[in-house]
Amino acid sequence: MAVDRDGIAYVLFSQGELFRVSTLTASCKPTGFVPGQNGFPTTFGMGFSSNANDPGETLYVAGDNFSASATALGTIDVNTFNLSVVAPFVQPIGNPELTGTGDGRLFGFGPGSPNSHIAELDKTTAAIKSDTLIDLQQSQYTAWVFAFWGGDFYTFTSQAQGSSTVHKYTPGGSTTPPVVAKTAHTIVGAGVSTCAPSK
Repeated sequence: MAVDRDGIAYVLFSQGELFRVSTLTASCKPTGFVPGQNGFPTTFGMGFSSNANDPGETLYVAGDNFSASATALGTIDVNTFNLSVVAPFVQPIGNPELTGTGDGRLFGFGPGSPNSHIAELDKTTAAIKSDTLIDLQQSQYTAWVFAFWGGDFYTFTSQAQGSSTVHKYTPGGSTTPPVVAKTAHTIVGAGVSTCAPSK
């Protein structure tokens, strides 16, 4: 899931259908997005990031098993719903969910055991600009999502259906981030607008 500056959530379903959902009324409309474009997998992580050269934003996506061996970065045009591939990642960072920041950066969270990745991504080349390994003290992941708010990253992970754990990672802080919440629900989507505060 990703949320744009107008409060519209873009929600991906397991068969690859992409819907626009109002965060005000929860009304839902199909987008016409066609799954599998340019060989991209049916399901993928996504997040908006502010553009560097104009006041707009772009929807970025990251899909696992692209070309059967690598995870790749792409973009979706939210007017035409065409998907373009930027490039495969040159180093593994798991199967990442994405979140953007108001200052134009893009990050991916790829869960793993014992270490998960929080990586800053180059939006034009898919190069890994930085990669921080964090230990969420979980042995498996059945669902995961990612968000940035107020200068901190939040990971939402589930080891089994029916529960999720939320960790808060502060850049430069402990690489064993604290648990800030637990819920009896499996969280499968978290989106934050690029208008969200960065401090």
